Amino acid sequence: MSEGSDFHVHEMAESELAAAGALAGETTEVNGEQRHQRPRRDLRERLTGRDARTAAFACVTVASVSSANGGYFPTSWGWSAMVLLWLAALVALARSSITVSRLEAAAVVLVGGLTAWTLASILWTESNTETVLDVQRLLVYVAGIVAAVVVVRASSYRALLGGTWAAIVGVTGYGLLTRLFSGLFTSASVVAGNRLQEPVGYWNALGLMAALGCILGLGLVAHAHTRLVRAAASASLVPLSACLYFTFSRGSWVALGIGFLLLLAYETRRIQLLTATALAAPWAVAGVVLAIGRGSLTAVGPLGPNAVAEGRSLALELLALLAVAAAVSLPAGWALRRLDRPRLERAFSRVGLAVTIAGVLAALFAFGGPGKVAHSAWQAFDAPPAIVRDDLNKRLLSFSGSWRTELWRVAVEDAARHPIAGSGGGTYQRSWLEERRIGSQVINAHSIYLETLAETGAIGLILLVGLLALPLVATIRARRRSLVPAAAAAYTAFLAHAAVDWDWQITGVTLAALLCGVAALAAARPERASVTVRNWQRSLLVAVVLAVSAAAGVGLVGNRAARASQQATGQQRFAVAEREARKAITWMPWATTGLKALGDAQYAQGKLEEARGSYGKAIGKDPGDWQLWLDLALVSSGAERTAAADHARQLNPLSPEISEIATTLGLVP
Repeated sequence: MSEGSDFHVHEMAESELAAAGALAGETTEVNGEQRHQRPRRDLRERLTGRDARTAAFACVTVASVSSANGGYFPTSWGWSAMVLLWLAALVALARSSITVSRLEAAAVVLVGGLTAWTLASILWTESNTETVLDVQRLLVYVAGIVAAVVVVRASSYRALLGGTWAAIVGVTGYGLLTRLFSGLFTSASVVAGNRLQEPVGYWNALGLMAALGCILGLGLVAHAHTRLVRAAASASLVPLSACLYFTFSRGSWVALGIGFLLLLAYETRRIQLLTATALAAPWAVAGVVLAIGRGSLTAVGPLGPNAVAEGRSLALELLALLAVAAAVSLPAGWALRRLDRPRLERAFSRVGLAVTIAGVLAALFAFGGPGKVAHSAWQAFDAPPAIVRDDLNKRLLSFSGSWRTELWRVAVEDAARHPIAGSGGGTYQRSWLEERRIGSQVINAHSIYLETLAETGAIGLILLVGLLALPLVATIRARRRSLVPAAAAAYTAFLAHAAVDWDWQITGVTLAALLCGVAALAAARPERASVTVRNWQRSLLVAVVLAVSAAAGVGLVGNRAARASQQATGQQRFAVAEREARKAITWMPWATTGLKALGDAQYAQGKLEEARGSYGKAIGKDPGDWQLWLDLALVSSGAERTAAADHARQLNPLSPEISEIATTLGLVP
């Protein structure tokens, strides 16, 4: 094959590659032209074969983790990491040989290195608890990448994307149902004006998932091999867009725009893509337009009085649009294939690029030039958040970053104090509480890059950026393969959004993006420098996987016990609360969560002396936790109480909780 063919071949004859491409329904290059070949497998083989298992792996992984509050809480990290690691071990043992590319091997090494470096920060951080929790979350990404690399074959990368898209449609579809049929769901929250957030638990994260689903859906409309898949993908854009709208997430709309532009840039068949977009997008846009006029569904706070009726009528309208979108796409396959002409594509791309550059330059100078546009945009972003009192639609017109520049300032200043090694994994919130100039309570820096720099220093940032860049390198090599541009566009949209939000901490959303990245890596396999895992290496891999799985299991038991203790205390089942707290202490002796849970249970029973001892032991492990000092103040008296409250105030000067309790206890501010 020529130097510009779809992917490099390692010890594989040209005829074998052509056969493999035909089996997978790929495009092959004949006399310098791209030719599309239909898949030759029958439906039964597709439903029961390797592709079906790969799609099921992606769908179950993303859907199950995302449905557990987005995979945000520690109680979900243990079981998700363990299941993924066990799956990787079983597949590794079952296969006669495992071949991965150097890029995939590098991804495993880098995610493992980032996890190990974060764990090493225990040596110089005050907070063992937060650092180990950060490591437990990272183990989910270690497990997800290892499992995907082991499970997914080069010919099954499309199935991996299809399963990821299906999971996103399912998760966001459920979220949309909670708005359309609000009378049947009691889980709606009035946090942030009642923006759509279920089942992920954060509106911006749910909006980002919907944006990723839209990008993958457009790719499937343009390149699906069957009419059924194309129709399903076209139809899915309607609920995905409606869900994205009801999150009122400005960043997610920007991510969708960035993703679409990158999809055009990555795509080698732009005429097909634009034609598919013209066929499918109008129905999704119509759905959003219909949703905008539902005042009771877009009200700030509790939904309006007509929410149930408006939701039902909108559901019927969206269902009709969904059916039309599917029907319109059915006969489109023939037309899309006829548009696959390299010469026409090259001419179109050149004209399109020229028109785009001219349009961008004209727009910039129409608004005063690039410098003025950039300055105005930054001023708008740095402005205080807009206060929306009635209609959430007004929020979409604001460009305010909601104090993100202040969050980033604290991260940058923290990184300047610890430029190489950082202040320790999971410690950003402590820096924020000590140095903030506004009263906002946040845990993360709303930028994975700045937060990583602050917590793990330049070394951690290099490991993270290296890991995240690998799928983009693979995209350059494999962009001519169908759906690779869509995978890369969705993945890059996530990277852009993660620069301004805390998506990395929501494991369900991050796993969806990482699977898109792994799909690009798999599509670029095999390459000249592919790596075959030998038997002794496979045995070592399985041993390491099981060891890491055991570590995840320890976190699972300990975190679940701590959570059970907290719940039991709230239910006044104090014997159970103390038993579960001691279990958490046994399983996680380095952490303060079990000791705090035990102290809370003892305090609720009036056992002040015992609670004081539990809180004191916890402070001995983590003297930088202001909540532990405040708890100690509550169960102490005299000078000890005053000293504990003062220490809590030093760690969190702007805390309204400390001021309120200090006033109640009669302490001088």
